[in-house]
Amino acid sequence: MRLMQSLMLTIITAGAIGAQLPKPVTFEPDPYSVRRSGKGWSYPQDGWLVVHIEGTPHERGRQHGALLWREIEKYVLAQAYTFSTAAPGDGWALARTLTNALFLRRYAAELLEEMQGIADGAAAGGAQAFGRPVNLLD
Repeated sequence: MRLMQSLMLTIITAGAIGAQLPKPVTFEPDPYSVRRSGKGWSYPQDGWLVVHIEGTPHERGRQHGALLWREIEKYVLAQAYTFSTAAPGDGWALARTLTNALFLRRYAAELLEEMQGIADGAAAGGAQAFGRPVNLLD
């Protein structure tokens, strides 16, 4: 209870003397680090990738895939090793079969369009999965 009273007193006192919240930090990305695809763009900031996409579901997906194709390719490989460290290609083939049989047809049409766009954009960017361009099942 005393801690709460002390905290309230601090807040009231700070307000009374005109204390202000710190101003937000503005960030200007290095123009050479900005990647663009259609209306979409991305850039690194503090260890993260900031991504902006817009448009129809397929356009959004295509921008997503084109901007993040390297990360998508790495993720597919990492997931394949999760399924089988000895034979990641076989493990990934099993994951693709299960995805096709159990999950793919349950998605709403708009989500499938966006997912197809991601696959199309990533493949156009150069993303490969075991020697072939990535596709919707990946």
